[in-house]
Amino acid sequence: GPSLIVEVIELFLTLTIEQPVEDFVRQVCEYPKLERNHNSYSTNEVIVYGIKNTIIRSFALLSSYPFIVVGNICILRCIKGEPSVWVWSVVREVWQDAGVMGFYSGLLALLLYEIVNLWCVAPVVELIRWSSVAKYNPSLETSITYAAKLCISSFTYPLQLVCSLMTANNCSARLNLAIPALPPFPSSQACFKHLYNTDIWFRGSSILFRRLVLTEL
Repeated sequence: GPSLIVEVIELFLTLTIEQPVEDFVRQVCEYPKLERNHNSYSTNEVIVYGIKNTIIRSFALLSSYPFIVVGNICILRCIKGEPSVWVWSVVREVWQDAGVMGFYSGLLALLLYEIVNLWCVAPVVELIRWSSVAKYNPSLETSITYAAKLCISSFTYPLQLVCSLMTANNCSARLNLAIPALPPFPSSQACFKHLYNTDIWFRGSSILFRRLVLTEL
């Protein structure tokens, strides 16, 4: 389905352009490549890591985002109760409702979410590589990096929520659900403002428990 296509596109781009992008960034910034376990904390490595992954993630999102939109709408139509959902019918629906821009609705929020996460994780990655953790127990590097990403993403979750809502903002399936608490939004900024004003911008962010919104009582 669309989710598999998204994973394939992102993996393909990461494998094919990661090294050329890193070489380009080092050449432009004039930062030589250091050993993986170097002896001092390098701000240059943080900058290279951040710029490199920002470029890669931007290309990946621009290439795969239409499939993210289609996948989210497919889920929405399943929630609606349709017995069968065809990808091509969803593509036609998005095209008829919003044209080409419908396939990129909410892209800015997701792109901002990815960039903020990358630049917050970059110092952590460099700190791990410089510290004794990476030297004596390299297997912990990946675990600590993922833990840092999880912690940071819990704070940037509202941006991801805005993206998910905007992907199906004006599609027919979403409007037919007639959810009064979530009206159609003219822009991602309006969506974020509505979530903030109603205090539901962190709904769904909890891993082990459900967050209670006091305004519902």
